[in-house]
Amino acid sequence: MGVSLQDAAKKFFLIKKPFSLKSDDKNISVFPCRELKITYVIDFDHPLLAKQTYVLRFSGSAFMKEISRARTFGFLKDVETLKSNGFAQGGSLDNAIVLDDFRVLNSDGLRYEDEFVRHKILDLIGDLHLLGMPIIGHFVIHKSGHALNHIFLTQLRKKRKCWKVVRFPDQYACAARQISVPTFAFPQPANV
Repeated sequence: MGVSLQDAAKKFFLIKKPFSLKSDDKNISVFPCRELKITYVIDFDHPLLAKQTYVLRFSGSAFMKEISRARTFGFLKDVETLKSNGFAQGGSLDNAIVLDDFRVLNSDGLRYEDEFVRHKILDLIGDLHLLGMPIIGHFVIHKSGHALNHIFLTQLRKKRKCWKVVRFPDQYACAARQISVPTFAFPQPANV
């Protein structure tokens, strides 16, 4: 096994025109941009989850440092119901944040002051991978989740005027068009 370099040019899903989707008080928009940028706002009816905003300009190092360690979160009152219905079987205070009505129950606290909104960005990045190629655009999101993200991506794919697939043989071709891609989009040369 291992890594095999392929001759095909790398494909990217490039946003050309704005597209938005709204559902009640939740919405997602994407705008043309020369990088993957995510502006995310959460606002839950909980003192620790009240309005949080985070902006991520995506790069491999930013993802690793700012997003990858953000844990999912849930409420103590829902844990037993989830487990009795076959969900959250691997969930624990080691890999999730559990809240009661006023506080975080994890003895080690939060990894980031705004870990909740950072985890929502992590969720979005996972959902974006359903496109099958890296996306280049600026997402502005207010209170979305997996279900709305999926509907948004399904509708966006149908709006062909809003995007195009572009191919770049290497990072130099991207740079020539002033497009910044995540560090994992092209193979990195091995250190000799």
